[in-house]
Amino acid sequence: MEQFDFSVEEAAWSLGCPKGAAFFKVVLPNVTSGISSAFMLAFINSFNNIPVSMFLSGPGVSTFPSTLMNYIEYNYDPTVSAVSVLLMALR
Repeated sequence: MEQFDFSVEEAAWSLGCPKGAAFFKVVLPNVTSGISSAFMLAFINSFNNIPVSMFLSGPGVSTFPSTLMNYIEYNYDPTVSAVSVLLMALR
């Protein structure tokens, strides 16, 4: 957001676009790639912190990394390997 040129948004306002519509039509399409890449990096980084995921999960709540870890403990099939290959391919 610090490198976004806000004069583009101001140009949309001066051309009669309301502020909310200018955000969704001008700002959001320009920032979408940064938001999606930050989401993917945070999601992939969460797999490196399984102990943190275990501490953050409460009763009745389980995070995806801890669910995968429990699945590996009790099942022996290539499902987890396939998920990890997909995550590496998406990265």
